[in-house]
Amino acid sequence: MKSLVLGATAALVLTAGLSARQATSTPPPATAQTTPTAPVTYDPKSPVGPWIITITLPAGSTPATSATKMDLQLEGKKLSGSFVSQAGAMPVAGEFADGKISFTIAGPDGAVQATFKGKLNDNGTLSGTMPLPGAQAELQWKAERPKS
Repeated sequence: MKSLVLGATAALVLTAGLSARQATSTPPPATAQTTPTAPVTYDPKSPVGPWIITITLPAGSTPATSATKMDLQLEGKKLSGSFVSQAGAMPVAGEFADGKISFTIAGPDGAVQATFKGKLNDNGTLSGTMPLPGAQAELQWKAERPKS
Protein backbone atom coordinates (compact mmCIF):
# COMPACT_ATOMS: atom_id res chain seq x y z
CA MET A 1 0.00 0.00 0.00
CA LYS A 2 2.89 2.35 0.81
CA SER A 3 4.31 1.88 -2.71
CA LEU A 4 0.89 2.68 -4.22
CA VAL A 5 0.76 5.95 -2.24
CA LEU A 6 4.33 6.83 -3.23
CA GLY A 7 3.62 5.95 -6.86
CA ALA A 8 0.44 8.05 -6.88
CA THR A 9 2.36 10.93 -5.29
CA ALA A 10 5.01 10.68 -8.02
CA ALA A 11 2.29 10.67 -10.68
CA LEU A 12 0.72 13.76 -9.13
CA VAL A 13 4.05 15.57 -9.12
CA LEU A 14 4.57 14.74 -12.79
CA THR A 15 1.05 15.47 -13.97
CA ALA A 16 -0.56 18.00 -11.65
CA GLY A 17 -1.35 20.54 -14.37
CA LEU A 18 0.18 23.81 -15.34
CA SER A 19 2.39 25.71 -12.94
CA ALA A 20 0.96 28.53 -10.88
CA ARG A 21 3.59 30.71 -12.51
CA GLN A 22 1.96 30.16 -15.90
CA ALA A 23 -1.55 30.60 -14.52
CA THR A 24 -0.72 34.04 -13.11
CA SER A 25 1.35 35.38 -16.00
CA THR A 26 0.38 38.75 -17.43
CA PRO A 27 -1.50 38.50 -20.72
CA PRO A 28 -0.01 40.29 -23.73
CA PRO A 29 -1.31 43.82 -24.34
CA ALA A 30 -4.37 44.10 -26.55
CA THR A 31 -3.81 45.36 -30.07
CA ALA A 32 -6.06 47.76 -31.96
CA GLN A 33 -6.56 45.31 -34.84
CA THR A 34 -6.60 41.57 -34.75
CA THR A 35 -6.41 39.37 -37.78
CA PRO A 36 -8.60 36.27 -37.64
CA THR A 37 -6.60 33.08 -37.90
CA ALA A 38 -7.67 29.92 -39.64
CA PRO A 39 -8.25 26.93 -37.36
CA VAL A 40 -5.24 24.66 -37.05
CA THR A 41 -5.74 21.13 -38.33
CA TYR A 42 -3.70 18.05 -37.47
CA ASP A 43 -3.20 14.73 -39.20
CA PRO A 44 -5.53 12.35 -37.30
CA LYS A 45 -3.13 9.46 -38.01
CA SER A 46 -0.10 11.21 -36.48
CA PRO A 47 0.86 12.06 -32.89
CA VAL A 48 2.76 15.18 -34.03
CA GLY A 49 1.69 18.46 -32.44
CA PRO A 50 0.15 19.74 -29.23
CA TRP A 51 -1.99 17.67 -26.85
CA ILE A 52 -3.88 18.12 -23.61
CA ILE A 53 -3.26 14.94 -21.66
CA THR A 54 -5.54 13.89 -18.80
CA ILE A 55 -4.50 11.25 -16.29
CA THR A 56 -7.05 9.62 -13.99
CA LEU A 57 -5.57 9.41 -10.50
CA PRO A 58 -6.72 7.07 -7.70
CA ALA A 59 -8.69 8.97 -5.08
CA GLY A 60 -10.84 6.52 -3.18
CA SER A 61 -13.85 5.40 -5.15
CA THR A 62 -14.06 8.59 -7.25
CA PRO A 63 -11.14 9.08 -9.62
CA ALA A 64 -9.59 12.53 -9.80
CA THR A 65 -8.08 13.81 -13.02
CA SER A 66 -5.10 15.97 -13.78
CA ALA A 67 -4.63 17.70 -17.13
CA THR A 68 -1.35 18.93 -18.53
CA LYS A 69 0.17 19.91 -21.89
CA MET A 70 2.34 17.86 -24.20
CA ASP A 71 3.87 18.65 -27.60
CA LEU A 72 5.22 15.82 -29.74
CA GLN A 73 7.54 15.54 -32.74
CA LEU A 74 8.25 12.46 -34.82
CA GLU A 75 11.28 11.52 -36.91
CA GLY A 76 10.80 8.09 -38.44
CA LYS A 77 9.60 6.05 -35.46
CA LYS A 78 11.44 8.18 -32.87
CA LEU A 79 9.13 10.30 -30.73
CA SER A 80 10.37 13.39 -28.89
CA GLY A 81 8.91 16.54 -27.42
CA SER A 82 7.99 18.20 -24.16
CA PHE A 83 5.60 17.52 -21.31
CA VAL A 84 4.66 20.54 -19.17
CA SER A 85 3.18 20.06 -15.69
CA GLN A 86 3.31 21.77 -12.32
CA ALA A 87 6.73 20.14 -11.86
CA GLY A 88 8.00 22.05 -14.93
CA ALA A 89 8.89 21.14 -18.51
CA MET A 90 10.18 17.62 -19.03
CA PRO A 91 11.53 15.96 -22.18
CA VAL A 92 9.57 13.21 -23.90
CA ALA A 93 11.42 10.26 -25.48
CA GLY A 94 9.76 7.28 -27.08
CA GLU A 95 8.46 5.58 -30.20
CA PHE A 96 5.39 5.63 -32.44
CA ALA A 97 4.75 2.84 -34.95
CA ASP A 98 1.68 1.12 -36.39
CA GLY A 99 -0.66 3.28 -34.31
CA LYS A 100 1.02 2.35 -31.02
CA ILE A 101 2.75 4.93 -28.83
CA SER A 102 5.21 4.51 -25.98
CA PHE A 103 7.09 7.32 -24.28
CA THR A 104 8.87 8.18 -21.05
CA ILE A 105 9.12 11.47 -19.21
CA ALA A 106 11.57 12.21 -16.41
CA GLY A 107 11.15 14.73 -13.59
CA PRO A 108 13.41 17.77 -13.44
CA ASP A 109 16.02 15.98 -11.33
CA GLY A 110 15.65 12.73 -13.28
CA ALA A 111 14.72 10.82 -10.11
CA VAL A 112 11.06 10.30 -11.02
CA GLN A 113 10.19 8.70 -14.36
CA ALA A 114 6.85 7.79 -15.86
CA THR A 115 6.27 5.53 -18.87
CA PHE A 116 3.14 5.91 -20.98
CA LYS A 117 1.91 3.20 -23.36
CA GLY A 118 -1.10 3.46 -25.60
CA LYS A 119 -2.46 3.95 -29.06
CA LEU A 120 -3.65 6.55 -31.53
CA ASN A 121 -7.41 6.04 -31.76
CA ASP A 122 -9.55 6.25 -34.91
CA ASN A 123 -11.08 9.50 -33.62
CA GLY A 124 -7.63 11.18 -33.50
CA THR A 125 -7.17 10.95 -29.73
CA LEU A 126 -4.49 9.09 -27.78
CA SER A 127 -5.19 6.78 -24.84
CA GLY A 128 -3.43 4.19 -22.74
CA THR A 129 -1.96 3.29 -19.37
CA MET A 130 0.87 4.46 -17.15
CA PRO A 131 2.18 2.00 -14.53
CA LEU A 132 2.72 3.53 -11.10
CA PRO A 133 6.39 3.25 -10.14
CA GLY A 134 6.86 0.72 -7.34
CA ALA A 135 3.23 -0.39 -7.34
CA GLN A 136 1.21 -3.01 -9.11
CA ALA A 137 -1.32 -0.52 -10.42
CA GLU A 138 -1.80 1.49 -13.60
CA LEU A 139 -3.30 4.87 -14.26
CA GLN A 140 -5.47 5.50 -17.31
CA TRP A 141 -4.61 8.44 -19.54
CA LYS A 142 -6.06 10.08 -22.63
CA ALA A 143 -4.95 12.98 -24.79
CA GLU A 144 -6.91 15.28 -27.05
CA ARG A 145 -5.94 18.13 -29.32
CA PRO A 146 -6.36 21.58 -27.76
CA LYS A 147 -9.55 23.37 -28.72
CA SER A 148 -8.97 26.35 -31.03
